[in-house]
Parts: sequence; C-alpha cells; structure tokens
Amino acid sequence: MGKCDFCSDPQPAWIYPAESFTVNKVNWGSEDDWAACEECSQLIEDGKHETVVKERMLATAAVGVNGALWNLFNKEERREVEVETRRLYDKFRRARRGPRRPLRIL
Repeated sequence: MGKCDFCSDPQPAWIYPAESFTVNKVNWGSEDDWAACEECSQLIEDGKHETVVKERMLATAAVGVNGALWNLFNKEERREVEVETRRLYDKFRRARRGPRRPLRIL
C-alpha cells in the first residue's frame, strides 16, 4: 500500500478491508483492500462521502498525474469522469468488509 487509494497521498495511514470489484464502463477496479491517508479516512468515518469524491478523488484527477489531460476535457467529459469516480467510490462502499485498521509498515 504505497499511497492513498482516494487522493494518492504518499503516506496512507489506514486500511479498509474490501472485496475486489470492477467498474466495467471505464475499466477501473480494485484488488482487495483500500489504503487511506488520515484526511480521507476521517472523511469516510464521518460519512462525508461527497467530500471524498469531489474534494479528494476528483481534485487529485484535476491536478495529479492526469492534470494535463483533465485540462483538455470539455465540460461533458469532466462530468463523465465525475460520474464514474462516484460510481467507483460507491462500489468501494459496497465492497467494504469491516472497520478500518491502522496500516503497519514493516
């Protein structure tokens, strides 16, 4: 678990046990557990799911590795990315199996 699976923070602090899943339309998915940084984890624990999607996951897409591509997207394409990101997060919520646990780096 090298980074937060929600915002790509390089210092994840928590693990969320989850089953594997895919989001077929965009060929996204997950293999097993998800890592979360302190801030994303606290938002999840507080039930602030929309904040996780918009202010953590989409903000990463807009300025992260794909930032140059994001700037080329028109309004409709950006909306589609938002819809699919929300779908990915909702699938994570359904795939989640149990409470978070601290990440122990050996």
